[in-house]
Amino acid sequence: MVCTQTLRLPARRHMRVALCIHMVIKRGAKQMTINPAAPAANQARQTPHSVVIEDRKRLTATGILSIVSYDSFTATLETPGGTLAIGGEGLTVSELSVQTGEVKINGSIEYVQYTAKREKQESLFKRLVR
Repeated sequence: MVCTQTLRLPARRHMRVALCIHMVIKRGAKQMTINPAAPAANQARQTPHSVVIEDRKRLTATGILSIVSYDSFTATLETPGGTLAIGGEGLTVSELSVQTGEVKINGSIEYVQYTAKREKQESLFKRLVR
């Protein structure tokens, strides 16, 4: 499912959050991309973002703008504060609520990592000409 509308949020400076427990990347996994409809993203922007992990087997995240990518080893979610990467084994998205911006993921969760949005840097040529 591909959405024709995308939501762009302004980049936040000086915001870099990283929480990384363990990272395992396995090759050969099938990739699936899901982008929920943009009207729900407006509602998700107003809702505070939270992540709850239960017994490293169930993850509930609120305030999600979109699911960027998903396979059985990684799920990448877009939040108001940046990108949230969830890794593990046997990951499945059990619930996805486009209206509320809530996602429930089951499986063996090994890491959760936030990456702040980066501003586009000037090219080398522009920096030299200054």
